[in-house]
Amino acid sequence: MVVSDLLDAIDIYLRRFWRVMAMLADMHMDIARQEASREQQRLVVGMAAIAIGAILVALGSVLLQAAGVLLIHFVFDLSWLASALTVAGLDLLFGAVCLVIGTRKLRGPYMRETRSRLARTTTALTRDDLL
Repeated sequence: MVVSDLLDAIDIYLRRFWRVMAMLADMHMDIARQEASREQQRLVVGMAAIAIGAILVALGSVLLQAAGVLLIHFVFDLSWLASALTVAGLDLLFGAVCLVIGTRKLRGPYMRETRSRLARTTTALTRDDLL
């Protein structure tokens, strides 16, 4: 009878333990999904900024070169070479600003909240001073 009660108590505690573990896993999965959604939005914005920057650098260098060179040449009375370099420099400056914005959006640790919660849970479950 004592052995049977002991086995029943162990069974109850094991079931509770597994329920707690399942609940923790579900909680971490929910947090990870939410954080992954936020990270996905951040990555999309960053990649879009990089794409826009690259396209603007390319299109600005190709499509506006002639008009810019003509405008600077006649308005400021610069040589053709100085006019072309001025236009190219402005195009590259604007494109570089867009590229910097995009790379900053893509920089940094990913899923910060999920990793910290997993670390706290692991520490709490593996600490020996609680026993």
